[in-house]
Amino acid sequence: MRAAGKTSTPTAGEGVNDDTVEDTDTDSETTSPRGLRPWLWVVGISVLSAFAVPYLILPLIDHPLATYLFWSGFSLVIAIFVIWGVARWTDR
Repeated sequence: MRAAGKTSTPTAGEGVNDDTVEDTDTDSETTSPRGLRPWLWVVGISVLSAFAVPYLILPLIDHPLATYLFWSGFSLVIAIFVIWGVARWTDR
């Protein structure tokens, strides 16, 4: 918004008629990404485990299917995290 008495060109994200357009949506779920922080933590930990487990833990396991089972489970968990992350996306 512009201060009274000053003339300036609109900056990025600022429209010419900002004074007449108001956002009446007060729903807290749509105005702040409440679930974003936990989702980012979980995905970040998953990415770190994708580096740590194959190089640190899997070499210690002699089972021939250990790598297959890890990556199959990891893929399933990441798919669930993506579904969780995009579940509230809507077209507006």
